[in-house]
Amino acid sequence: MATMNHFGMTLRGWRERMTPQDIGVEAGGERRVPGLRREELARLAGISVDYLVLLEQGRARNPSAQVVTALARALRLHPSERDHLFRCAHLAPPSAENVSTHIPASVQAGRDAISSSACSRREPAETVTRSRHGPSGHGEGPRSFQA
Repeated sequence: MATMNHFGMTLRGWRERMTPQDIGVEAGGERRVPGLRREELARLAGISVDYLVLLEQGRARNPSAQVVTALARALRLHPSERDHLFRCAHLAPPSAENVSTHIPASVQAGRDAISSSACSRREPAETVTRSRHGPSGHGEGPRSFQA
């Protein structure tokens, strides 16, 4: 038994309700179908036309969250519509609860390097900084920078 392609049907419906003028494109003559062309939506979303066709036809069933986000942004969906599109793709809609608290090692190393620098404010327009390498990395004493 074939399953319904809710994601593709929803995506196509929202593509058809947009006009070229909504995205600042001239209509360029008579159109056979209403809404944006697949090429226009694919360009806006940064995906290939072939992949968009596969998504609409249900032959590609697992779009990534990044692809769904790009499509929602290109279609200028309201947050509730964006969340519906995510659910149609069997993905959790983006929310504050879905933000990862994991800090990659490279980011942690940069954070540690920044936190080892000292910085103090003496006056509103004056900041004195000193790191373990000196203010300019050459071992000089503290230097003032105007904000």
